[in-house]
Amino acid sequence: TNLTTPAPTVNVTGFAPEVTAVVTQDVGNNNMVILSITVPGYAGWIPQYGLSGPEAEWDADYEPDGENNFYEYVMGGDPTNAAVKGYVPTSTLVEDGGTEYMEYVYPRRIGSGAELDYIPEFATDLSLGDWSNIGVVEIDTETIPPEGVYEFVTNRVDMTGIPEGFMKLTVDQL
Repeated sequence: TNLTTPAPTVNVTGFAPEVTAVVTQDVGNNNMVILSITVPGYAGWIPQYGLSGPEAEWDADYEPDGENNFYEYVMGGDPTNAAVKGYVPTSTLVEDGGTEYMEYVYPRRIGSGAELDYIPEFATDLSLGDWSNIGVVEIDTETIPPEGVYEFVTNRVDMTGIPEGFMKLTVDQL
């Protein structure tokens, strides 16, 4: 018996536009037909950790480590392991061409632009609460190996005439 005859065409429909469904045939395994469904974003990320129901909500803190699932998703943490909180943003003062800059580096999920809005913000005084992204310039990105799910984003603020400054990251769900 020849088992290498291709399977008939299969149409898979009814998924949300962002979901991909791929049908393949494994000729080496009795022509088994395999349906692979990929769900992007948070909805595809949270099941990897075995969480469902209320413990899978954005604001839940299953393990608890003080960081909710949204934070863990945004920053590369593990919602089931309190020891893995993800990547931590850093800031340093650097000099470039005679100008002093505050450089701020944070992680960003690659391809998350339709779901998440990462906004690095600067302030000169913590007590005033005058946070703004005006003057914050993205200058570089570097993929974080090995999985390539996150990239480090480097931003700069010109500190000319500014005695001190502070940076924070706001991430909004779109």
